[in-house]
Amino acid sequence: MGFTIDGPKHPQDQRSALLLPPLAVLLGAVFLTFRVIFAVATVEGGSMEPTLYPWDYLLVTQSYDTPRRGDIISISAETKGSKPLIKRVIAVAGDTVQVANERATVNGAPEPWPVAAVPSDYALPPTRVPPDAVWVMGDNRDNSLDSRSFGFVPLRAVLGRAFAVYWPPSHARFLDASGGSH
Repeated sequence: MGFTIDGPKHPQDQRSALLLPPLAVLLGAVFLTFRVIFAVATVEGGSMEPTLYPWDYLLVTQSYDTPRRGDIISISAETKGSKPLIKRVIAVAGDTVQVANERATVNGAPEPWPVAAVPSDYALPPTRVPPDAVWVMGDNRDNSLDSRSFGFVPLRAVLGRAFAVYWPPSHARFLDASGGSH
């Protein structure tokens, strides 16, 4: 039940030794494929509460060119700040967005996802989202740096769509555009 200078001395040990190199190659390939297809993002503040919480770790697609209303996206630092921001897409190109009392309406319909908001004086009159842009807001309207501060987000600044929370385990779930999870 051990190894000798000549290698494993039990047949079970020999099989295990033969499986290690292919298993290591397989795990390495899975890891590299995962890193090419997905990015990891961290929620670093309370701007997305009650949907996401500080220090939630998200899986984000690496390529994403067609944002939909309600998607939770990662926005590049060229928009504002030094790290990517995590925000919800409120309106897409061609939509008319209006904000009053921290609630948005899109094309005349109220937003359907959960928000934490205290009424404020911020108001955006009905405004059409230009081509190749989106309007984003955090779900915690009182604690969010978003389109109300920096305006429309060009599609080139969208890094990807968050589709799952994987850490902490108690928060793990898939995200969908309705603001819920499954």
